[in-house]
Amino acid sequence: MALSDGKRQQIEADAAPVLMAGEQVLDATTGVAEVTRMGTKTRRRATILVTDRRVIIFSKKLGGYDAQDYAYGLLTGVDHKKGITGGHINLRASGDSANVQQVQKDDVERIAQLIRERMAVAHPAAAAAPAASVSVADELAKLAQLRDAGVLDADEFAAQKAKLLLNP
Repeated sequence: MALSDGKRQQIEADAAPVLMAGEQVLDATTGVAEVTRMGTKTRRRATILVTDRRVIIFSKKLGGYDAQDYAYGLLTGVDHKKGITGGHINLRASGDSANVQQVQKDDVERIAQLIRERMAVAHPAAAAAPAASVSVADELAKLAQLRDAGVLDADEFAAQKAKLLLNP
């Protein structure tokens, strides 16, 4: 079941501080995510926002919010499982992952498929040819495009560039 217009508007209003100028929310759903608070892992209600630029896992907290975001070009996988009453979505990126459980069962497949479609646009060679060889220069060019499009900030670009140059 997709979110009602009222619920969607509330989610977008709550998440406004983490959205970039001009970024559009394509779809959203809710669930429960594991977050770390003062070194302790805890679970809290969270929203998966699928935008035209990235996936954001967003949760409100007293006096603020937590947000993890994953640019489509840096995601390496998305898994989903659907059960009788709900499901979960797991996002993987180099050295990082996010798992959102208790996602509405009607939303799981739709959200996971939308993320996969956006990943395929960001990784067209991977979608067309599974074992294509890509040079470091090509990867740097892709990162520069993501930076220029506003998907990566300067620090994220520098970190990804350093990874590429250290591990070609």
